[in-house]
Amino acid sequence: MLARIVIVGAGPTGTALSYLLARRGIEVVLLERETDFDRLFRGEGMMPCGIDALAQMGLRQHLEWLPSRRLDRWEFYFDGVPFLVQPEPDRERPNCVRIVSQPHLLRALVEEARRFPSFRFEPGTTVRDFSPQADGGVVVRADTRAGPREFGADLLIGADGRSSVVRKRASIPLEPQPLGYDVVWWSLPLPSWLRAEAVFYAFASSSTTEAAGAYPSWDGRLRLGWLIPKGTYRSRRTQPPETWLDAVADLMTPDLGEHIRRHREEPSSPLLFDVQMARCSSWSAPGVLLLGDAAHPMSPIRAQGINMGLRDALVAANHLVPAIQAGGGRTRLEAATRRIEEERMPEIARSQELQVASSKPPPPLRSPAVRRFVLPVLGRLGLTRRIWLHGERPLRYGAVPVRLTV
Repeated sequence: MLARIVIVGAGPTGTALSYLLARRGIEVVLLERETDFDRLFRGEGMMPCGIDALAQMGLRQHLEWLPSRRLDRWEFYFDGVPFLVQPEPDRERPNCVRIVSQPHLLRALVEEARRFPSFRFEPGTTVRDFSPQADGGVVVRADTRAGPREFGADLLIGADGRSSVVRKRASIPLEPQPLGYDVVWWSLPLPSWLRAEAVFYAFASSSTTEAAGAYPSWDGRLRLGWLIPKGTYRSRRTQPPETWLDAVADLMTPDLGEHIRRHREEPSSPLLFDVQMARCSSWSAPGVLLLGDAAHPMSPIRAQGINMGLRDALVAANHLVPAIQAGGGRTRLEAATRRIEEERMPEIARSQELQVASSKPPPPLRSPAVRRFVLPVLGRLGLTRRIWLHGERPLRYGAVPVRLTV
C-alpha cells in the first residue's frame, strides 16, 4: 500500500499537517496508536501564535465551536505575596489565550482532513519498525486492529510525541536541555469565584524547591499542578496523596488553599507528568522527518507544546507541498526536510531558553527586602507588568514570523 506521506502520531502536529497536505491533493496516511483521543491531561493552553496558526489554516472558527475558556487574568505569588496581577493582554482580541479541549480539537482536525479523498486515518495502529528503501522511500511495519500491516511511503514523518518510536528507530539522538522538575496533576471541583472569571495562578516559595499552578479548565474543573524536583516522585509515594495536597495548599493563597483542603478527598488520582525538555540537533534521516514533540519535547511552562506543533505543521507544509508537487523523489524531499529544520530550529531553541528562565524565580525575588519594599513600588509604577509582558512576547506571539504559503 503506497502513500506519498505516512505520518505517525495524531497529535496537534500530525493532524494539522495531514489536513494541510490532504487539501493540496497529496496522499497521506495518519497512523495513531490510540483508538480515541480521550487521554487525560493533554496540553490545553493555546497562545495567540497557535491560534494564529489555526487561522492561517482556515480553521479558526473551530475555536468558537470547541469546549474552551478565554483567560481573564494572570496572578503570580512568591511566599504568598502577589508580585504580579495582570489582566490577560489579549482578552478582547480574537487570538486571546485560551484553555481548549485538545481531544475535541484533534477530532475536528481529523474530520477536516477526511473531507479530502487523499487522506486516510488508521487509529489503533502501533508502529513497530521501518526500513529505508533503495529509492529513498520507507516501508513502515505496524500492528493494526486487523493484524500486522505494511505501509509504504516516500517520506515517513514522526509526530509521535516525546517517546517517539520513529525517532528511536531512526537512531536520531535527543539532547536534553536543563530542567530539573516534574509535575503532578490533579483535577478538582472548581471554586465558585472562578466560574465567571478564568484566572491562571502561579505560586513559588523561598523556603522550598516546589511550586504550584492552578487554572479553570474547559470542562468546568480546576486543574492543579505541583512542580517537584525531578526524580522525587517515587519517594513521595510512601506518603498519602492527601498530604501532597496539603503541601500544595500551603503554597497558595488562603482562599484557594482552603478550597483544596476542603475537597482533598474528591480529586482525580494524581498523575505524574515526567517533564522532558530536549531537542534533536538533526530532525531527519534518510526517508524520515521528525516534528513536534518528537523533535523537540517542550516544558509545560507557558503552554508551548500545541502552539509550536501547529507552527511546525505550517512550515513543513510550506516546503513539502511544492517538493511533492514537483515530483518528489529523494533529492527534493531531503532538501525540503533540511529547510524545515533550519527554519524551525531558531524558534524552538529560543522558546526552550525562555521556558528554562521562566521556571526559576528572578534572583531579586529571593531577597525579603526586595519582596517587601521594592516590588510594591514597581507594581504601582506598572514596571512589573511591563517587564513580564516584554519577556512574554516571544512565547505568546512566536519568536519568529511563521506564515503559511501553500
